[in-house]
Amino acid sequence: MTSLLALLLACAGSHKPDPESAAHAEAPPEAPADVATPQPERVVKRPSPSRAAVNADYGKRATDFAMRFHQQIADGNTATSGISAEIALSMLAAGARGQTQAEFETLFGAPVDEAWHIDNARALAAYNDTLGAELTVTNGLWTDTGFSLLESYSQLLTDDYRVQPAQLDFSDANTAAATINRWTQEHTKGMIEKLFEPPDVQGAKVVLANAVAFKGKWAVPFDLANTKPMPFHVGSESVDVPTMNATLEHLSYVDEEGFSAVAIPYQERATQMIIVLPDEGVELESVEARLDAQMLGRTTMSGRRPVNIALPKWQAEYSYDLLEPLAEMGLSTAFRGGDYSGMSEQALTLDAAIQKVVVKVDEEGTEAAAVTGIIMKTTSTAVAPPPVDFVVDRPFFWVIWHTETRSPLFTGRVVDPR
Repeated sequence: MTSLLALLLACAGSHKPDPESAAHAEAPPEAPADVATPQPERVVKRPSPSRAAVNADYGKRATDFAMRFHQQIADGNTATSGISAEIALSMLAAGARGQTQAEFETLFGAPVDEAWHIDNARALAAYNDTLGAELTVTNGLWTDTGFSLLESYSQLLTDDYRVQPAQLDFSDANTAAATINRWTQEHTKGMIEKLFEPPDVQGAKVVLANAVAFKGKWAVPFDLANTKPMPFHVGSESVDVPTMNATLEHLSYVDEEGFSAVAIPYQERATQMIIVLPDEGVELESVEARLDAQMLGRTTMSGRRPVNIALPKWQAEYSYDLLEPLAEMGLSTAFRGGDYSGMSEQALTLDAAIQKVVVKVDEEGTEAAAVTGIIMKTTSTAVAPPPVDFVVDRPFFWVIWHTETRSPLFTGRVVDPR
């Protein structure tokens, strides 16, 4: 017996932590200087999911949600970030229970369980470690002074969503809104200055936010000298708009029934812009309804060929109230009601959900930013073929595509680039 006890003690003393797990464990980011000290409650943190293990199915489900989200909101010129909305809503869904949790699973088309959150954690790591790209995806969480979150909820957001929970005095709505808006400016690289107005956060108990910022330079810039006015068809009209022109070698190009598409790489080649152009006489909406992860992915990996491309310059800002679109997508009772007992012992209701997006496309490349905010309150060598012509002179759909995760960062349509 004495020998057995000695052997067990020797084995226990020789145990060493897994160095690979330790290498992947990530400390949560520091809170901004203008945000109050984070809540001290903590539970034992489990190791962060591996950076190298993005689920192979992630791109399909992220693209599916992004396209459904885009189609629900699309009306004229549109730009959305399905990634920003899905991550913000996933943080909210982590606190949903009962029928409300079931509605989130209808919205996402999958169980919102530990595997779901780990998939998001791995995708976040991939986005923020995209080699050579100026791409950041950041999450924020603020609670009202004296309001307590459940430790399990707070820890999940810290572990899987890289959140540093912090407290604000929402009774001082001006200061609280200014703090969150400074966070917004910082994490959208100044492209979006304001997420909330003071009345929006008056009486808030919990605020969740996600910000996505992207800046990509074309692998081959368009020559400014070749930008000229060219006709673009808007309804029955034809209007002249500034249009960039170039012959680009080795572009991925597909010619499908009803539309053609190209993928234009950015400088670091880890991201691309996909342009989907309906054939003449084909409605843009009918083409959008056919787009999925497989079809968009095929566009980025098709055979390379030279393309004579004419692409309008455009820039725009958009702001969306998400409550009605998300209700149409399945969250029928989750707003101004719902069961969020997995977030706090106090009863909470979803008061507001908004998304703001800015996009600019010119000869150098693309800048795009999105922020999604959620406010919770209490109840109460071959011979090259000849170039093909790709003249974007009618409404089109566009995607900024993240190659590693095979998922869309931004989606949109341009029906009038003026």
